[in-house]
Amino acid sequence: MGFHGRPPLFLTRHIFYRKCMRRFSIALALVAVCVLATPSARAGQDDPRLKDLFGELKDATSSLEARVIETKIWKIWIENGDPQVDALMDRGMDAMSIDDTDTALAAFNEVVKLDDKFAEGFNKRATVEFMQHDYDASVADIKRTLELEPRHFGALAGLGEVYLAMHDKAAALKAFEAALAIDPKLEHVQEAVDELKQQLEGNPT
Repeated sequence: MGFHGRPPLFLTRHIFYRKCMRRFSIALALVAVCVLATPSARAGQDDPRLKDLFGELKDATSSLEARVIETKIWKIWIENGDPQVDALMDRGMDAMSIDDTDTALAAFNEVVKLDDKFAEGFNKRATVEFMQHDYDASVADIKRTLELEPRHFGALAGLGEVYLAMHDKAAALKAFEAALAIDPKLEHVQEAVDELKQQLEGNPT
């Protein structure tokens, strides 16, 4: 769904992240001992590494450069640090990848119960709710995600997709523009903005 038959942006991002992480799994295993031997950074949206990464993202000069930085940000966002929460996140994302939305929803429900300040738990649950066409619930969880992580360009892009599904083009445009303010190299989002502006010209409702 969405423009030109593209899948929702916040749905494609979690799949893209999973593929990237598989490629780096061996490298991550090699550095695991070093990580355990040193104080770990805070996981999730409070990780101090994010500040510099978002600065780099805004200054990226190409889409390729932006995608590399986005992957680093998603890697941090997805890691809670609590083994139980991380296992549930994996279970939920695996279920999403095969369209088992009931299992995914159950997993993410447990995630947000265990840690109600973990932004990515709410973002993933919002994605499943979108897949199940529960748009009001999806909007509510995206808004909670943004309360916890206002820089979440994926959640903002997802919010735009949900509003499109709800036939609220003006709200979708606002959400997409907010995503671009954080990540200017989101090409599909820019295309959506351009298209929506043409559609809304002279008809702001």
